[in-house]
Amino acid sequence: MCELAEHMCNYVLLRRLHEGPQPAWEDTYSQLQQIYQRPLAESPSYAEVQAVVSAFHTREWIEDDSELRNLGSVYLRGLVPHMDESNLHDLKEALSNGVAEADELLPLVDQRLEFLDSMYADGKDQAKVQRPSWRSRVKTIVQAIVEPDEISWTDDNDSLSDSQYIARALTEVESRCDRGMKNENRGVRLSAGRALAELVRLYQAIDGASAIRTESLFKNLLRICDSPDSQLTETALITAGYIGKVATSEVLYRVISCLISYMGHTNLVVKGSANMQLLAIAKHHKKQPYSLLSPYMSQIAPKLVARLPTQPMVLAEVSRIICLAPNVFISLTIHHTLPQVFANRDHKALEAMSKELGQKPSTMFLNAAPSILAHAFLLPPGQTNSVLTFVVDVLREASNGAAIDISSVVKSCLMNLLAELVIVMGQEDDYAVDRATQALLKVDSALNDVRSQARARTSSERGVPAMLKGQMLGILTHLNDLLRDVKGKKASENKKQIIRSLGPFVLQVGPAVSNVAPQLMATMQTMIAVPEFAEVTLSSWLTFLMTLDLRDLGAQVGPSSASFVGYWHTFSSNACEIAKRCLDYIVVEKGQQLGDHMDDLVDLGTIPQLAATHQHLVNLRRTWTPAFKLGKLLERAASDNITVALRSLEELKTFMSSNDVFLGTLASGDMFDPLVASILGTLLAAACRDTEGIEPLRRLAFDCIGILGAVDPDRFELNTGESKMIMLSNFTDENESVAFALHMMSDVLVSAFRSTSDIAHQSHLAYVLQELLRFCKFQGTLVNPGAGGGSVPLKVRNRWNGLPKHVVETVTPLLDARYSLQVRAASNIQHPIYCQSSIPTYREWIQSWAEYLIGQTSHHAKTIFVHFMSVVRNKDVGVAHHLLPHLVLNVLISGDMTAAQNIRSELLAVLEDQVNPESTSTFDKKDLSAQTVFILMDHLNKWVRVMRQDINAKRSESKRNRANVTSEAEEQLLRIDSILTSIDQSLMAKAALQCKAYGRALMSFEQQILSLRSNGVTGELQNYYERLHEIYSYLDEPDGMEGVSTMILSPSLEHQIRQHESTGKWTSAQSCWEVRLQHTPDDLQSHLGLLRCLRNLGHYDTMRTHVKGVLTRKPVWEADLTGYQIESGWIVGDWDEVQELVTHTKASSASVMLAGILLAMRTGDDSAISESLSRARQTLGAPIAAAGPRGYRRAYDAVVNLHMVHELELIHHITSGGNIPANDLRLSALLHQLSTRLSSTLPAFRIRESVLSMRRTGFGLHQIHSEPAREMVSRSWLLSAKLARKAGYWQTAYSAVLHARHTNHPFSFVESAKLVKSSGEPLRALQELNNSLKSSEMVGRHNTDMQRAHSKVIDLTTEDATDEMKQMKAKALVLRARWMNESDRYASNTVLKAFQDAAGLFQRWESGWFHLGQFHDECFKGLLPADQLVRGIRMNHNTIKCYGKSIRYGSKYIYQTVPRLLTLWLDLGEVKDIKDNNIFKKINEEVDKAITNWYTAFPQIVSRVGHGNRNVYSMLAKLIQNVIGEYPKQALWLFASVVKSTKQTRRERGMSILNKLKASHHANVEILLTLMAEFYDEIEVMKSLARPRKITIQGSNGQKYMFLGKPKDDLRKDARLMDFNAIINKLLKSNSESRRRQLHIRTYGVVTLNEECGFIQWVPNTVPLRPLLLKSYDARNIVTRHISHELSVVLAKIKEADMPTAAKLFVEGVLPSYPPVFHEWFIETFPEPSAWLASRLTYSRTAAVMSMVGFILGLGDRHTENILLDTVTGDTVHVDFNCLFDKAKTMEVPERVPFRLTQNIVDGLGLTGPEGFFRIACEVTMQLLRDNKDSLMSVLDAFVHDPLVEWEDQKRRLEREAQRRNTEKSVDERKLAKNALYPIENKLKGIYNNSLEKPAREIPTSTLVQILIQEATDPGNLGKMYPGWAAWY
Repeated sequence: MCELAEHMCNYVLLRRLHEGPQPAWEDTYSQLQQIYQRPLAESPSYAEVQAVVSAFHTREWIEDDSELRNLGSVYLRGLVPHMDESNLHDLKEALSNGVAEADELLPLVDQRLEFLDSMYADGKDQAKVQRPSWRSRVKTIVQAIVEPDEISWTDDNDSLSDSQYIARALTEVESRCDRGMKNENRGVRLSAGRALAELVRLYQAIDGASAIRTESLFKNLLRICDSPDSQLTETALITAGYIGKVATSEVLYRVISCLISYMGHTNLVVKGSANMQLLAIAKHHKKQPYSLLSPYMSQIAPKLVARLPTQPMVLAEVSRIICLAPNVFISLTIHHTLPQVFANRDHKALEAMSKELGQKPSTMFLNAAPSILAHAFLLPPGQTNSVLTFVVDVLREASNGAAIDISSVVKSCLMNLLAELVIVMGQEDDYAVDRATQALLKVDSALNDVRSQARARTSSERGVPAMLKGQMLGILTHLNDLLRDVKGKKASENKKQIIRSLGPFVLQVGPAVSNVAPQLMATMQTMIAVPEFAEVTLSSWLTFLMTLDLRDLGAQVGPSSASFVGYWHTFSSNACEIAKRCLDYIVVEKGQQLGDHMDDLVDLGTIPQLAATHQHLVNLRRTWTPAFKLGKLLERAASDNITVALRSLEELKTFMSSNDVFLGTLASGDMFDPLVASILGTLLAAACRDTEGIEPLRRLAFDCIGILGAVDPDRFELNTGESKMIMLSNFTDENESVAFALHMMSDVLVSAFRSTSDIAHQSHLAYVLQELLRFCKFQGTLVNPGAGGGSVPLKVRNRWNGLPKHVVETVTPLLDARYSLQVRAASNIQHPIYCQSSIPTYREWIQSWAEYLIGQTSHHAKTIFVHFMSVVRNKDVGVAHHLLPHLVLNVLISGDMTAAQNIRSELLAVLEDQVNPESTSTFDKKDLSAQTVFILMDHLNKWVRVMRQDINAKRSESKRNRANVTSEAEEQLLRIDSILTSIDQSLMAKAALQCKAYGRALMSFEQQILSLRSNGVTGELQNYYERLHEIYSYLDEPDGMEGVSTMILSPSLEHQIRQHESTGKWTSAQSCWEVRLQHTPDDLQSHLGLLRCLRNLGHYDTMRTHVKGVLTRKPVWEADLTGYQIESGWIVGDWDEVQELVTHTKASSASVMLAGILLAMRTGDDSAISESLSRARQTLGAPIAAAGPRGYRRAYDAVVNLHMVHELELIHHITSGGNIPANDLRLSALLHQLSTRLSSTLPAFRIRESVLSMRRTGFGLHQIHSEPAREMVSRSWLLSAKLARKAGYWQTAYSAVLHARHTNHPFSFVESAKLVKSSGEPLRALQELNNSLKSSEMVGRHNTDMQRAHSKVIDLTTEDATDEMKQMKAKALVLRARWMNESDRYASNTVLKAFQDAAGLFQRWESGWFHLGQFHDECFKGLLPADQLVRGIRMNHNTIKCYGKSIRYGSKYIYQTVPRLLTLWLDLGEVKDIKDNNIFKKINEEVDKAITNWYTAFPQIVSRVGHGNRNVYSMLAKLIQNVIGEYPKQALWLFASVVKSTKQTRRERGMSILNKLKASHHANVEILLTLMAEFYDEIEVMKSLARPRKITIQGSNGQKYMFLGKPKDDLRKDARLMDFNAIINKLLKSNSESRRRQLHIRTYGVVTLNEECGFIQWVPNTVPLRPLLLKSYDARNIVTRHISHELSVVLAKIKEADMPTAAKLFVEGVLPSYPPVFHEWFIETFPEPSAWLASRLTYSRTAAVMSMVGFILGLGDRHTENILLDTVTGDTVHVDFNCLFDKAKTMEVPERVPFRLTQNIVDGLGLTGPEGFFRIACEVTMQLLRDNKDSLMSVLDAFVHDPLVEWEDQKRRLEREAQRRNTEKSVDERKLAKNALYPIENKLKGIYNNSLEKPAREIPTSTLVQILIQEATDPGNLGKMYPGWAAWY
């Protein structure tokens, strides 16, 4: 009775805890507490304990529940003393999970556990306290379940293993539940059902074999369901519902199958129960019924269809539940059901399906043939044959007994059949894979009959591999469609199976799978990005790599490694292991054999698991230099494959960050290493890519651009040009259309196809390639002649053979491809598309417009363009961008007027949006769309020009057929021209100006000005001139501004402002802005202009005050003005205000972004700094992406911003460590890095000052007590002062000097003195410099130790003085000595002492020795001739000694020191009796010390090979050998003229030197033979008098080189002039002013074989000026082929007239007949505006340089055949230098002009004529020539010592004349040469006078240039020129 009472009490407690407290039970609680406080009669089951604890956990208790909770607590306290150890531990764990009663119960539990432990330890009463095992717990639980039955087998602990024990226990439970399911009490049955569901949950939790474990359970359940008792069936179905709610995977299928089977039951209750339970399961899993059933449809549908003939209601009920009609259900599942129906050969089911679908069985089979046949072939052989026979019978029945065999049936669906079987090979079941393999063999066997009937199979065509090879492209496409859910959504497991099948498929195909490698790689690259598919993808990838042949494996190294490393962080451990095996196979096993392909492997060092593999890779790359590695990284970064490019850019970023010194060497000097252009070109291309998911790549590109820095665009050539086809025939000419198709394949599609990892995109590309191949008539017989299809025409085969190898390899599998495309109906698009709200982005606009235009193309064009529809819609707009110009052109030509007007409206919409101030378009959309429109306009303009030329050419060929030939072309031309002319040029110019396309704006405005001028309209010209001035200011071309200013009669206030700002007169500009603000106080631009002036003047407090005042009145201007306020705030250190402004502003200007970084740096929070850096780069880099790959100059300000962002990051990394001594070393390294970076930027004050200012701010964020940090700030102020002084910004320079003094820079006084001198006070500057040097105690004094200790002055007399400080001191001393020398106030000895002090202070500094030597040389030149051999030789010795030291310590003055040293030495050597002079012996010793590989002076050295002094010659020969040995490829050609000389001495000495070289440097000499690979047989003989020959040589690099062989011509003159020009080019590059203007001379190679013949390099891409002009004149019907009678008469009058009359006759009688036309050539040749502007600037400046050089050299005969124009760059190239040294002035009709500057030459210079660009380039060049006169004269010294043949002829003529006069007078050739060079020397000194009335005097450079331009353009001088010179051109 006690036990029964306890059970009842426990039941009551559990019931109350479950239901919750009720007031009626409160009295009962106290009674129960009394019962629980008494000792228990029986230990409770742990299930009851767990129920109580669970109630504590799950219920939401309130205050009223306290009594009930207390009752539960009392109950548990009473149970604890009776619990065993295992239950106690479980209870403790349960109480620890947040139960309130734990505080009082846990101590009791712990006490009980301690008691039990002590009992076990003491071994007392073992029988009573034996530790219970888990089996006893199981026994207790099972016994509780099976009550009242008793189980006895649990007592047998020895005979059963653990697994057997558990299995039997579960069987007992299952058996008990089974009995419960049959109980007559429904409640018991339902409880047993719930227990079964929990048992299933347990089975699922144990392991993955739940399907096996539940098999018997479901058998029992189904047996109960089949019971005749409907009540048992009903509860069994409910139990199935319980199980379905907890079931997963296969168990759930069994439940669903069970329920479905009873949906057709005759008992409505049973039927209803099945329906309700299925719906309940769907609701529980939160799925629709169809979604619940769909994963198991392949198993359910066949069963339903099989029961269709006998139980159609089952299918009807299932269809009703999933909301489908039965016929729809059958149709959707037919691919699941038909294979089973045919496999079972079930005629009835087939007929039933046929009836439901209304289709014949044969039709159903044909629609699902692949699935049916695949299922049949997977069956055992006997069954397979039966099914195939059944198939044939069905088909024959439908075809009325026609002959049908299984072979033809298989062949009809072979590809899809094979794909089905390949998918089966992806199962994890080995048996299934084996069945699929056998099935493939059966398929191959079935095909044997077809093949054997056609012909005998070769060995290569036999077996499964050959069968799969022929279908592998289709199979892969089918698999890809399944993976992309094209044919319905696939479950993840199904997709894994498909991916897994790729491995066996590859193994079956073998190495031939390389033919579809791009498709396979795209599939795997797409799938590996999904973490759940990564492992199976990698398994197939490994198989793929190991299957490929070595030659095919190489191409996959880069993409594979990039994918592995890129997604490594998403891999599981198993996936990582497989990826490692892949990489080990590539690197370790095949690395040596893969050769250059290993260069494509990405870096593995970032992944610890790949350490060993990485080390192996490092060993393979041990010979890599930094330059080589950089080149390889750039190659990979340029890949079209996004994954490869991304990984490569990450590596590039790491490489650049860790190799800053190497980068500094690349970006240094007058011209940067070509690698700089390569780096920048790659980064710009990456930043400008436009496709989905490009942002990570773009961010990395911006990072790398910042690391490289804002490199000077004038010091490298960025080649990003791209060629575009012009379709003249409008796709009506087959050959041109095929050429376009080949161009698209080779240049656009193939690279995208090979590199994409997007399966869908690749499929679209494959379709386009397939169709273009067909259009080009390419077919499979090109690569497989025996495959049938007929012969291939020769023309088609030639086209195929002309394709690049990689293109052929890629498209070959597509020759027989069968891709198809469902063309989507064109949507109704409103125009203009650009303005539609549904088109918010540039990408959507260009895609929509291109898609629309494709639908509007002509019939012929549509055959090509229609196939691009799907590609154009893709996320990558590259193809659309490439097609758009061709689409627009075709539609304009062939479309109707509506289409043409739609295009016009589209163009206008984009342009108008640019100038619309209220535009809502994004910056990217506006800017990129405008660029696209400009490209379209350029394309149309180019087509018009080419078409006009073509029409004119046809007219000239056939006058008779002109109308027929050109009528259609003229009509097309008219259509395009009308569209172009209908677009307002003013709108075009304004839009171009708005989006910073300044070249286009300039072109448009100039064309409008020319139009106004031709129409005689002058009133509006001044406004247009102002716009030109504005554009040149934006272009940062002060030369252009200067030129335009000469045409403006009354400069506006805005004009004056621009002029002041361009010249750095900020105070004057400020005054102008203030005047403007007085008249327009509400003009935002006026306020911005004033703020700009205040910023550049450094008036930051005033700037802040002004911004605050303006924003008080105009808060709407906050976005425009906040940047200035923020910048001024950080400059003055008001960081609280900066923080507030940045927090509240919505602007994203550069100032705001930079301020965000600075604020983050102040906090020291690394995460905040990282985030601000990333955000700043993304925002500040946006203009770079918008500017395009060719827009570096345009986006240079954005590049500068990225440059500053990176430097702030560098500064943070160094300064964030705090004030620790080690930081000083890092800061010193940083200072060097920052100095190098600054020197590589554009040498403009605006650029460099912004960088320096940001550095000062960055270092000033923290109080850094480090000397290098303070020195950095001090140096930056000094650099700012220097930059401002050189730019002419005097106020800014003075302010910076004051700051440098304030920061205690020890040499700020030097810059201060330079500033005083620049302002025009040289004596005061010298005095200030002297005083400063004395006050700092650095001259002639020594500080005492006490003075040194208390002085801030750096004492350089101590040993602690650094080399850098000594060098700075030496610079100050050299500067003082130079100024002393220039002042003429000091004795020579005093000046000499000053120079010697400077050189002696820091003896390893080249400048000190150079200036000392130069002073000695100047003193020597000032000696009288009589003193030069006495005192002069000592001076020469000192000069040579100093120059020698300068050469040893550096190369800065190499072009000054080497030529002069050689001249002094060699001239002294020719003095009679000099060899015995001791001083000369010392000179020889000094020269011997200085001799290195002086290739720069080699022409001068070679000219002296006939030197008469033996000692000198021996040293000279040694020098020649050194140079040739070091530079054999260059020097041997120059030396050839000596070896083949007509003079015996020179020839013999040349051969002697050459023989010595052959003995010592044979290999270097013979290397010349490898440079000439082939001489072409064709030789063209020119028609001139000397009959020169044009020959062609192919070099070893594969390029062709053309030369003109000239007999009977002394080419030494041309060769030396090229040497002279080469020196000038080097000087031009070293000068910042000339380098910024890119001044240069176009040179070419000259090889002199001896004094009488040689070769001249044929200059490529050039045309003479004359035919260009004649072409334009011919178009105007102006006679040019001969001089007309009227012109002859006028020229005759001019010849006899005086100068004023001649000028008048020339202007009025000659020039009107030949108007200037040269400007047209630039527009026609360079239609793209930026190229037009660049070519015209290049022409202007190269013409100016050559004009000045020509004047200096006395170069004449500059007629229009001797001046060439480069058709690529616009360079002016001069040829034929026969008329040098003012020879033209001595001709019968002397030349009167210094250079050619006729009306057409001026016309080509632009609207400003000789003003502006031409004049300033002349002045810069002339000043440079004058500054380097000594170096240049030393180069010309070769003429003296190796005189020209013409001087030898002149010598003989003078000697004959002397003999005739009986005066034996010897003529010295050298004297003749010196006489010829004397005028050159005078011109270099600035001494020039072309008038006999005035004495010669030195003229300032600007005045001399003005005189020369006046002489060159003087009509009188031009009129007096000889007629052949054609002065009227």
